[in-house]
Amino acid sequence: MRRIAIIDLGTNTFNLLIVELSPAAPPAIIFKTKMPVKLGRGGINKGLIAEDAFQRGLAALATYKEKIAEYNVEEIYPIATSAIRSADNGVDFVNEVFKSLQMNIDVISGDREAGLIYLGVRRALSLGDGLSLIMDIGGGSTEFIIANQEHIVWKKSFNLGVARILDKFELTDPLSETNITELREFFTAELMEMFAKAEEYKIHSLVGSSGSFESLAEIIQHAHNNRKTHAGLTEYEFDLRQLKNTTLNLLQSSKADRENLKGLVDFRVDTIVLASIFIDLVVEKLNISNLRLSTYSLREGVMAMLSTQ
Repeated sequence: MRRIAIIDLGTNTFNLLIVELSPAAPPAIIFKTKMPVKLGRGGINKGLIAEDAFQRGLAALATYKEKIAEYNVEEIYPIATSAIRSADNGVDFVNEVFKSLQMNIDVISGDREAGLIYLGVRRALSLGDGLSLIMDIGGGSTEFIIANQEHIVWKKSFNLGVARILDKFELTDPLSETNITELREFFTAELMEMFAKAEEYKIHSLVGSSGSFESLAEIIQHAHNNRKTHAGLTEYEFDLRQLKNTTLNLLQSSKADRENLKGLVDFRVDTIVLASIFIDLVVEKLNISNLRLSTYSLREGVMAMLSTQ
């Protein structure tokens, strides 16, 4: 039996997962948490980790190391994604973490990230024999994977994370119609390859991986007083009419409105509107008829990979 810690060093959040692996049983999740580090703030589109973000990242990992010690963990697997892999000083961050905390960060490519997300998603739910499109909206990048339960037929990582987009555009509060149009046109132009592949494979089923999709599910559940029904589950099926109404409400909302919105965590107040536009566009363009949430993503994908070793 092995007790391991997996840390997903994302652009917006650092996610910690502690699991117990046994040859005779499925992985057992012992502890999990997330911290809104916002590593990409102030530098992501300049190819830098800003100094204050750099220090927030170090502090978060120091906190996690203390938590990991409480659980007698034998192995630590820190995995870095878009913010660190695309920053000129990303290697400086990796070196400082190793020097001060003795953690050896694995900086993975977008392609590998997509593969690990797939492993996580298929642990959370059954993709079946037909092909679905998996969409994982991160802070720095968004991964798309076309797959069924057995294999991937296409995957790609795009530099379209919501923190990156937020930093790129000058947006009003609430968003103006011009903002919304510009964002939809931008996403459409950047995703021509994905849309072509999805049409080629006749995709009408979408699986949203964790993150913003989880927040949208929480908002909808709170609005319809059915949160307890879904608590603790690893998948959730969206009612597309409810999702559309939630999106329209979010597009009309101010930051102050969203700060008081039940089901929305503080660190997604600024980005959930961008994610909603992004998701709504994909649903519309591909005529999606079925949309599910997978609460598992990258860190659970690492868990799945390690459980077979």
